[in-house]
Formats: sequence, structure tokens, C-alpha cells
Amino acid sequence: MRFANELGIRVMLAEFSPIPKTPDGEACRGLVDLDEPLWHNKTVFPYVLLGADRVRRLKELQHDLNRSIESAAPQPTRLAAPGQGAFTS
Repeated sequence: MRFANELGIRVMLAEFSPIPKTPDGEACRGLVDLDEPLWHNKTVFPYVLLGADRVRRLKELQHDLNRSIESAAPQPTRLAAPGQGAFTS
């Protein structure tokens, strides 16, 4: 996230749950019981696997980094109305 932020890229976090019979799902089989439907919930899986505090810290980091990009972005210039610019006659 920090690397993307240094490049000026907004970060989006995505929660996922393992899907049985997919490569990622099978890689998670040793971590959770894929026969239990609760593990197919994309919110439950990261909270149980990583813990609520770690998930919260990652989300806060993502928000803080994105805010730093938004506050550092140049503000749009207000254009003069026709006939009111410096170059009008």
C-alpha cells in the first residue's frame, strides 16, 4: 500500500473468502474448513484469519494513505467567466 501511495495511486482493499475447488480456495483448505458455509463469507474470513484489530489497522492505513493523495492533489483552477479575464478587450 505504501509503495502504491508513493506513486500517487489510490489503494482499494478487497476482502475475499476461499472458494472451494479453486486454486486459492484449495490453498486455504489447511487454514479453514471449506465445508463450513461460514468460511465462504468474505467478511468473516479475514476477521477470523487476521483478527479484527489487524483488519481495522489495514483499513485505517488504506484510508490515511488515500487521504494523503487527495490532500496533495493540485486544486482545480477557477476559470474567469467570459468577458472577465485578464485578456479581454
